[in-house]
Amino acid sequence: MKNYEEISYRSSQPLGTPKTGCCDYVSNQNCVLHSGNGVDKMTAGQIGTIVILVLALTVGIGGFIAYRRIREKVRNFTKMAFGADTISESFDKMEREAEITPKSVSAATSLYLPRILQDFPEFHFEEMKNRAENVLVGFLQGIDSKSMSKLTESTTSELREKLNMKINALDNENAEEHFRNIQIHRTEIKTYRKMKGRCSILFQSSVQYNHYKERDGQIISGKKDKLEQSRYNVEKLYTFTVSDSVLAQLQQVADNYMKKFVGREFKSLEVLQTLC
Repeated sequence: MKNYEEISYRSSQPLGTPKTGCCDYVSNQNCVLHSGNGVDKMTAGQIGTIVILVLALTVGIGGFIAYRRIREKVRNFTKMAFGADTISESFDKMEREAEITPKSVSAATSLYLPRILQDFPEFHFEEMKNRAENVLVGFLQGIDSKSMSKLTESTTSELREKLNMKINALDNENAEEHFRNIQIHRTEIKTYRKMKGRCSILFQSSVQYNHYKERDGQIISGKKDKLEQSRYNVEKLYTFTVSDSVLAQLQQVADNYMKKFVGREFKSLEVLQTLC
């Protein structure tokens, strides 16, 4: 079919002789140009703008889809790993669980208790455990109240000196450190050591409290309503002192062994004394 151009006018004024591809009354008349194949004519700039818009829309949709997929994968991972939808919720949940979960202790009571009972038949585990816990609570309360009176009479001089140094440090800072609502979850024997002249039994306790520090009524660390979980070691020392009567008995036993297995006395000490 032969190509043609059609010019349509909508005007209240008389029509003149139309020119090919244009309108006589461009300023005040509406015209619609149709080419023979039915497609509107557009400039190269308009086509380029449309292409850019289409590309931008495609990139935007692709980015949104990728974001949704990544977010869904992160959400599935955090829910599987931490039981929450977002990472921030996961950290909040972990922090809440850390507040109420007691610290584990190095429980070696079943390993060391038989050895301790062999060396000290009169040793009572429950009694000594309670003493260790009382010493720990008294030490923390002493820091809280800045008072040495919270320690029991059986507390060692080293621990008293440590508490005194802590109180002096707080006074120098013009600060107060508080331990409130103290609760001990568990206490076990951690180690047992034999040394020259003494034995050491180390207890380890899992403790819970509200811990904060303040100066001039303003909290500078910690929170009043936040629980903290911690571990503390308390050492029980046994010191050996040999009395004169025991030394005399040991000397007699040694003399008897010398007479039985040696049969004579050595003069080495007298010789050394003469030479010196």
